[in-house]
Amino acid sequence: MINKRGFFLPYTFFLLITVLNMVIFVVLCNLNTNNYYNEKNNYYHTFILEERAKRHIEEKITLNQVNHNESELLYYDEDFIYLTYQYDSTYQLWKISMRIKYKNIDEYGTIYYYLETKKIILEIR
Repeated sequence: MINKRGFFLPYTFFLLITVLNMVIFVVLCNLNTNNYYNEKNNYYHTFILEERAKRHIEEKITLNQVNHNESELLYYDEDFIYLTYQYDSTYQLWKISMRIKYKNIDEYGTIYYYLETKKIILEIR
């Protein structure tokens, strides 16, 4: 026989655990979206630094101020861009190794600058 007084106890625990899981899920989702937008802001800032690096490279190459195997360090507040220029005479292009450091993001990439077409291609690793 079923005890009538203890019959609702498992259902009460199940309901309580379900409500508690819902509350925890809502709180974690809210925290996750806040972290997502903070990280998104950081990655947006690295995108801005990539564009600054491309503009700097284009200006430097068009003014003919760059040498083979030259290194350059650009500072912007607490972040920096490190560039190493290498010239490839077979393809008539500059291959620039790039490192961007911003807060906890450390990004490496290569920028190709074609002299004939003046086209810039960015490759992120």
